Amino acid sequence: MNGGLSDAERIQRAIEEEEFARGHVEPGSPPVEPRPAATICVARTADSGFEVLLLRRPLASRFAAGAHVFPGGTIDPEDRSPAALERLVGGEISEPEALFAALREAFEETGFLLGAGGQDPEAAARVLSGRDRLLAGETTFPELLTESDLELDASSAVYFTRWITPVQLDRRYDTRFFLARHPGGEPRLTREHTDFRWLEPSVALELFGAGRLPMLFPTRKTLELLGRFDRLEDVFTSFRKREVKPILARIIVENGRVVPVPFDYD
Repeated sequence: MNGGLSDAERIQRAIEEEEFARGHVEPGSPPVEPRPAATICVARTADSGFEVLLLRRPLASRFAAGAHVFPGGTIDPEDRSPAALERLVGGEISEPEALFAALREAFEETGFLLGAGGQDPEAAARVLSGRDRLLAGETTFPELLTESDLELDASSAVYFTRWITPVQLDRRYDTRFFLARHPGGEPRLTREHTDFRWLEPSVALELFGAGRLPMLFPTRKTLELLGRFDRLEDVFTSFRKREVKPILARIIVENGRVVPVPFDYD
């Protein structure tokens, strides 16, 4: 303990202070255009309901150091390419570039090849064996999929919410959130994350409330939304009917700390 705070609480405080200290625009200045991004919640059925995968950021990370997050990142040009989008199948697809980016980030960060179930297992194995080349920058995800003639089933994931970074900050993201089922196995992490945990949404929120699980505000609110459900199947059923409305997050600054403005999902 230090100053009455646990290690996790100190990490959480640092995350909140970093949000403003890393860069902001002056009052009255035009906001920075947010960068398109995507993230994905990987969920699996558990004895008492379902669990989601949370990855821990390194303490030395420049962004969200020590926080527990979902896999994700910015939408790259390759995610918008014909080579990428032709690998997505499964009917009408909402936000195809964001979905492809989310699936790519999941593969890069965890080794999970989401949406490949029911296809040639040898083709999937070839894609999995190429992950090291992808991480080394020697190939791209669309190229790996094309080489093995593997498609990704877009219907295996559901788009359910969208967060936009507060206007006061100068590093902003417009992030689409997806939900997908766990394909089996445990994640194989890169240096981008130091650890992982499978947790029920309610348990993760309890740990956060106890100062034992640092998380960003959108992560916490997403867990609150997931925590409304007892069964994973009910989550997918509800989310497929859900109208996604962009959430422009709001903050206030108090004594050098960034404090998120609470809100409730519809």
